[in-house]
Amino acid sequence: PSASGSGIPEVTGFLNGTNVRHIFSLQTMVVKFLSCVMAIGCGMPVGPEGPMIHLGGLVGAGLSQTKSETLRIKIPMFERFRNSEDKRNFISAGAAAGVASAFGAPVGGLLFSMEEVSSFWTTTLSWQIFFCCMVSAFTTDLFNSAFHGFSYSGDFGQFKTERYILFNVIIIGILGGLLGALFTIMNLKITRSRKKFLSKVATPGIQKAIRLIEPALIMVLMVFNCPAGEDYLVNKTSYHTNRTYNELASLLYGTTETAVRHLFSRETHLQFGYATLFTALPYFFCMVCWSSGTSVSSGILVPMLLIGSLYGRIIGLVMVSLFGVHTDPNSYWVWMDPGAFALIGAASFFGGVSRLTLAVTVIMMELTNDVQVLLPVMVAVMVGKWIGDFFTHPIFHAHLELKCIPFLDSEPRLTADGKRYTSDIMVSPVKTIKICESVSSLADLLLHTTYGGFPVVKNNSYGDQVFHGVITSLQMLLSWQNSHSLYCIMLPIFNSLIRCRKEECKTPFISFFIETINILILFFKGPYINTSAFSIPANFSLQRAYILFRTMGLRHMPVVNSENHVVGIITRKDLMGFNLNEKLSDLLYEEMEMNSRVEMTSPAESRA
Repeated sequence: PSASGSGIPEVTGFLNGTNVRHIFSLQTMVVKFLSCVMAIGCGMPVGPEGPMIHLGGLVGAGLSQTKSETLRIKIPMFERFRNSEDKRNFISAGAAAGVASAFGAPVGGLLFSMEEVSSFWTTTLSWQIFFCCMVSAFTTDLFNSAFHGFSYSGDFGQFKTERYILFNVIIIGILGGLLGALFTIMNLKITRSRKKFLSKVATPGIQKAIRLIEPALIMVLMVFNCPAGEDYLVNKTSYHTNRTYNELASLLYGTTETAVRHLFSRETHLQFGYATLFTALPYFFCMVCWSSGTSVSSGILVPMLLIGSLYGRIIGLVMVSLFGVHTDPNSYWVWMDPGAFALIGAASFFGGVSRLTLAVTVIMMELTNDVQVLLPVMVAVMVGKWIGDFFTHPIFHAHLELKCIPFLDSEPRLTADGKRYTSDIMVSPVKTIKICESVSSLADLLLHTTYGGFPVVKNNSYGDQVFHGVITSLQMLLSWQNSHSLYCIMLPIFNSLIRCRKEECKTPFISFFIETINILILFFKGPYINTSAFSIPANFSLQRAYILFRTMGLRHMPVVNSENHVVGIITRKDLMGFNLNEKLSDLLYEEMEMNSRVEMTSPAESRA
């Protein structure tokens, strides 16, 4: 399951601070690669761009840690990078390298990682990732040239235009935003319907069979039969043809990159007619929307360019039909070429679906090597983004919500007016742990709660319990395992606890040990407690608390009062937009009711 889809939402959620399981394992990497190769090789209308980003993140995660839990190896290299910050930076660089390799656009890879994938960014990381993208693009070009004997095979870019004039770009941008929002809504509807249908299937084997049949059905729908042809020989080279030509076949057969190249071609206004383009547009729109949510590893970036270039070329044909063909370089209408409009349409749909601005603009420039279309592309992308934002979220963020990955935006989206504090949204009362705690109470806490971390308190000189640090559930289990004095006694309990947490049950075996060693005391020491954990006062600004939580990549943030007593805790789910609006709306409703009661009692007191 972790290898299905593009992998972009999972990588984005991980870099935002969410621990998504199995997305950077060796099995995921192997299955991701094979699934993507087979899906594209079988003719599905998907691209390798999303999986390339995930595979780049996998390589970055593996290189930074130089160890594998699957192979049970741990290489004594790059040990200084075995921390969460460096691992996150390597994954960001790997994702950017995937974009640079897929599009041959190193600057676009840098901007894609900065604008969409990464949530934490520094100036040093910028040039490091740019160097990584440059090496990735160079390596990809080097291996691609091997298919031609390591020789340069043509010009870089596809356009030879002389000049462009900004015209009708706003219309293309509006179409890109509308179709991009429609694409996102349809994709979410299909994905939810698929999940709802599969949830009704009780047998796991039937569920897997359905997941296999669905992409096979799409492949069947993408296959078209041609009349039988004949062989002929030219210069000792055999060719097979039925001596017919079909405009639609040139788009349907072959890869999506080839179809985009045909649509971007210049001075070819007679290559595709209205019937071909109007037939291919809804066909590819629906098939790509359906394919992107299946269980195979797939990407939608190049298919998005194909969809946008279709309606862009339609508008270009309309302009040619209205004003005719002008090839004179000095003519005012020389810019009016369907290939140019296809390029602008591809950028507008890309921006309308993904809502990226800088990354899309640079990717289109590096794809075409035509800086003269920079202004029209920028306008189309911005208009497409504005129109799309009016209707729905970006498709990658929408899939984050669909997969229940708690992603925090750069700024909190609050609907309630007035100044709000952390005490308005914190969870209270909160379960705390003492530095000196009995094993039975800790085991009971882990078995009967689902919290990922707990505040640790200690007694001050006055005997009050004050905040000391934070410890996670995993660190508690590791402290038991690594405790030399209690290792022999606690190892069976530790293993049973892990098994019990996975099976969500409490076995009599654990109960027996808890009862027999109830008097044992576990002392937390050293690296297990994060004594430098952030804590904020209860009257701290909610806006600033949100920014601090997201910027530092926290998962738990205790709330204390003026005497450093723990009064609550804030987690990632508490700062999600729907939870903030729900809690603050309820609080605002209570305040309005209280004010109305005060206003009703005031006239009565005045009459008395």
